[in-house]
Amino acid sequence: STTDADFTAGGDQVVFAAGGELWWIGKAGEKAVRLTETAEAESNPRFSPDGNWLYFLKDDGLVTTGPRARFKDGVLTDEMTVMSDKRQITGFRPSPDGGRVAWIAGRGDVFTANADGTEARLVYPCWDRPTFDWSADGRWLAVAAEDKNANRDILLVAADGKRKPVNLTRHPAFEGSPRWSPDGRSLVFSARRDADGRSRLWRIRIDKDGLKKSPTARRAGEKAEKLDTGDTEPTRVIWTADSSKLLFQSKKASDRRLHSLDLSSSRMEVLAEK
Repeated sequence: STTDADFTAGGDQVVFAAGGELWWIGKAGEKAVRLTETAEAESNPRFSPDGNWLYFLKDDGLVTTGPRARFKDGVLTDEMTVMSDKRQITGFRPSPDGGRVAWIAGRGDVFTANADGTEARLVYPCWDRPTFDWSADGRWLAVAAEDKNANRDILLVAADGKRKPVNLTRHPAFEGSPRWSPDGRSLVFSARRDADGRSRLWRIRIDKDGLKKSPTARRAGEKAEKLDTGDTEPTRVIWTADSSKLLFQSKKASDRRLHSLDLSSSRMEVLAEK
């Protein structure tokens, strides 16, 4: 009944949710240790980048809250509420720099706050549940959201909410699943822009200094380039740590292979058969 899991930065420890509780494995081969034992259902564990804090959701059947607790050697202490809303909380994630956290409340409103929950603010109101990804410096969110005409685009949203969101793609085709590179210089997303209706990956190259000006960000979006993934429709896309490659699987259910695309050479290869 495992539903969610997250690893520490070193990849040597994992916390996962199962049966409404959180569990910890300290190293490969060790038996899982129970971290929580409460009347509420805990889920969606997420480590802070430094591994010192563990964020998670807690649901009592009426209200969902998002606490964080200090994490050390499989023990949780100093629990405090970071996210709170009368509506359901979903899709939360700490920023890569550790300074902020973002989440979705209700049908799709995107909120951010400092890592300790202070200065919470609505940064992007949305009627339909969007997806988002953090920039490496924690200053921006790439948000895939539908407008009133049910067209999904990729928007650049300031994490402090002090700038008006910028529509990067402005295209009538479906665009979603934004993934920001670890170095902050590229943003990839999936789009059905071709006549055959198949989903393909597109890349926006971003000058981080230029994000301060909306026209510059828009021009970057207009120069989005299609990546060659052959006949494969990518899904579950992630970046390698050095921002040089993309890893993904195929939307085709019968193809469970793990693919790799080198962005410098455009070479695509299979890393694992299953």
